[in-house]
Amino acid sequence: MPLNAHAQVLPFSCNGKMNTGGDHSEPIQNMGIVVDLNASAVSGFGGIVARVNRVDAASVSFEGRGQMSSLGLPLQVSVWGEIDRVTGAVTATQSSWLAAKPDNVQMYNYDLICKPAQRLF
Repeated sequence: MPLNAHAQVLPFSCNGKMNTGGDHSEPIQNMGIVVDLNASAVSGFGGIVARVNRVDAASVSFEGRGQMSSLGLPLQVSVWGEIDRVTGAVTATQSSWLAAKPDNVQMYNYDLICKPAQRLF
């Protein structure tokens, strides 16, 4: 997944699976991930915009936290992972918990293969 020296906002379409605990996983098709090198940000995991921690010739690593709403209740969300710039492989983990119940954490592990998305116009 080489970066174009002039492209600073890179949209990707990803396929793979999301493990939701134990041996249970769900297929992922056409999940959008955007790497914005200008803003040092990665978006596409539950609405959280993660900051880019490191970019080198082989990979982009990212990490972020935020708050969302679930059924009107505040939900804390963290995401972290890495994008392999050569193969397009993405491994990421997303954790979430209700602010009122921090002991009840849900974890989602993503195992994806991404390729540059084609813009429609």
